[in-house]
Amino acid sequence: MVDDAARGTYQGQTPALLRGAYEVRVRASGFDATALQASTPIWVGERDTMELSRVSLDPNGLRQIAEAGGGEYLHESSADELLNWLEPLSSGRVVESDTLVWQSFYWFWTIMMLLTVEWWMRKKAGLV
Repeated sequence: MVDDAARGTYQGQTPALLRGAYEVRVRASGFDATALQASTPIWVGERDTMELSRVSLDPNGLRQIAEAGGGEYLHESSADELLNWLEPLSSGRVVESDTLVWQSFYWFWTIMMLLTVEWWMRKKAGLV
């Protein structure tokens, strides 16, 4: 059947094929054998439906993914249960401590020493 007459392309259909490699050739009347020697390989395999499936709608698939990663599957309607799972992670305490650099003798001299070394290196390189 003609697919696009302007481009000279044709379309064909085969019955169901078994898995494997095939070679496709054209047979047409009005052409000599040398013109019809072109062929192309095709490979037939089983249809992989997992790639095109909507994983977000498949609870069994989501359960398998969660178990494989060591997690737990919860449906979106069980948000209360999710909060119970997350509570131990957020019940910690944050402890902050401030160190005033200008009131700490060792930190003050360490920073002053680093600034002096930087200034000396810049002076040596002609950047100051």
